[in-house]
Amino acid sequence: MNKKSILIVASLVILGLGGGYYYLNSQKSTTSGSGQAKEQGQPERTAEIKGKVKSIEGNELVIINEISTEPELTDAEKAAKKSERQKLSQEERQALKEQESTTLKKEDVKVTIPVGVAIKKGVGDTSGALTDAEMAEIKMDVYISVWIQDINENPKTAEFVKIRGTN
Repeated sequence: MNKKSILIVASLVILGLGGGYYYLNSQKSTTSGSGQAKEQGQPERTAEIKGKVKSIEGNELVIINEISTEPELTDAEKAAKKSERQKLSQEERQALKEQESTTLKKEDVKVTIPVGVAIKKGVGDTSGALTDAEMAEIKMDVYISVWIQDINENPKTAEFVKIRGTN
């Protein structure tokens, strides 16, 4: 083979290896939002308590827990619902959330958030990624999800807290 052929083959091999490396790294960085959340400490199960904060005293909250009687959605159904909601404006999403909330049964639940429990919130985009939050960011009328250590305990003790928003 002449030098030109060797140079072309070597270039193609380098490009192929570089492209393969890029592809593999891009696959790792496109972890789904729920995958990112789980990597950041969020339990894999559904939160036991979801609702607006009614009152706060120190590290004890009273949450207006929304009790859903709907069956748990499959991953495909969740993805379809998320896709539909992403097409809505923020105001439309908030109005829809408020409308859905009015039909749910509600009960007040007392929750203690121990020092050191992970508190997270969304980064503000549609990726589902979470960022660290602080207890001071939990205020009255903020919608949160709480994973509980022992659901039979009273008051409930948080295992993980996710700040969802103001609606």
